[in-house]
Amino acid sequence: MYNGFRFTGENEIEQITDTSFRILEQIGVQVAYPPLVEKMIQKEPHRLEQKNGRICVARSLAKENFFLPQTNEKMNKPRVEACAEIYEGKYLDPKDGIYKNWNEQRLIDYIKLSKELPHVGQASMLGCPIPEYNLNKQPLYEKYYTAKYGLSGKMGGYSVWNTSLCEPLYEMWSVLSKEYEKPIEEIFNGGVYMISPLQLGYTEGEHLIWFWERGLKMFVGCLCSTGMTAPVTPAGAIAMQLAELIFASILTEILYGEPSRHIWSSLSVADMRTMSFRYGRPEQVLMNNAMSDIADYYGMKYWGHGGLSDAKAPSFEAGVQKTAAALSHLMKGKNAYICAGLLSVDEVFSPTQMVLDNELTGYLKRIGTGFEVTEETLGLEALEECIEEAVPMLGTEHTVENMGQIWQPELFSRDMLSGWLKEDGSKDEQRARERALEIIEVTPEPESCISEACENALLQIIEHVEI
Repeated sequence: MYNGFRFTGENEIEQITDTSFRILEQIGVQVAYPPLVEKMIQKEPHRLEQKNGRICVARSLAKENFFLPQTNEKMNKPRVEACAEIYEGKYLDPKDGIYKNWNEQRLIDYIKLSKELPHVGQASMLGCPIPEYNLNKQPLYEKYYTAKYGLSGKMGGYSVWNTSLCEPLYEMWSVLSKEYEKPIEEIFNGGVYMISPLQLGYTEGEHLIWFWERGLKMFVGCLCSTGMTAPVTPAGAIAMQLAELIFASILTEILYGEPSRHIWSSLSVADMRTMSFRYGRPEQVLMNNAMSDIADYYGMKYWGHGGLSDAKAPSFEAGVQKTAAALSHLMKGKNAYICAGLLSVDEVFSPTQMVLDNELTGYLKRIGTGFEVTEETLGLEALEECIEEAVPMLGTEHTVENMGQIWQPELFSRDMLSGWLKEDGSKDEQRARERALEIIEVTPEPESCISEACENALLQIIEHVEI
């Protein structure tokens, strides 16, 4: 049983929840797309009210939609996962340590490295970072590369960006539907984000309605940063994000018939000197833990941002920040996640860091596995043998049969100082860089996960779009 730790008391949780209700009642959410406003009011004319251009939510609706009935989510053994996420930014070349623009070859190298690392094994893509392409077509190229290289389980990234891309995106998903021999509803992946604090933009609302009219479901997310788009205090930021989550769940039920009843913690921290949002601060860990406590209190599913760093290169900073959020989730019995290779929030993509993150993920997986207590693992007979026959524990059958329970690193040091100096004296970052270069050099380009006809059809759709 994974009981974990609790950071937030019941009274505090109820006070935060009450504040989120008051935010929705007194302030409400600005929804900029009139047809979406009309649909929401038609569905809930008595519990949704327009005030000064905002939609205010009755407390009864918020409670009924988001918190009732309680699901009593069972705490299972936590999972530790890693994924090489790909966005716009700079590729930190392991050959020379220079930050470079993406190109197709670097993208392929990054993808094949992710697939070769046993604790990563996957990549995902949001937008398309290759600057040689028309940047306005990024969501289209995203779908193409995601399908071709089997990213995110072949289900594709979720970006839309521009309403003029809705039709070609729908055409691409239709092509993939035929390729996978699955209904488009099963494979479609699309999402929009609220504009914090407490807004849903015109374009986002337009995308929701466009795909809803075609029977396709999009998720509604929120990303808040303390001091910039949410109150600077952790308690205030948590209450506001909870209010946005409740509103998103109500909107989801109105459009699709079922609420998105889960706690999704994606709070970041703004640096009060530079006014940039940070993904590696201790307050993010605290807020994740509090949101996790709220999820446990109400018996709900939980997911939290983690495994990220503000560091610009592989470093002590990167290791501490990535570990802190992931390990705190793990200690609370929640799934832990590492964004493999990702640095500088989401600006730098480092193959060297990806290899280091693979090691970190294996380390965390071992913690999450726990250990068994049995007559065999207690080792009483082996201890007696060791004492009676005056042999070291290393020489017992018990050690030979059970030594596989001890985690074996690939990069971390395994010797004392004298042995390390005698071997080569290399540090973990150097070994990771060499390993990344070796994998990239010897691993062939991944085969296409779609047929040639499907690939050509997707490229033809992209080519015909004028934007």
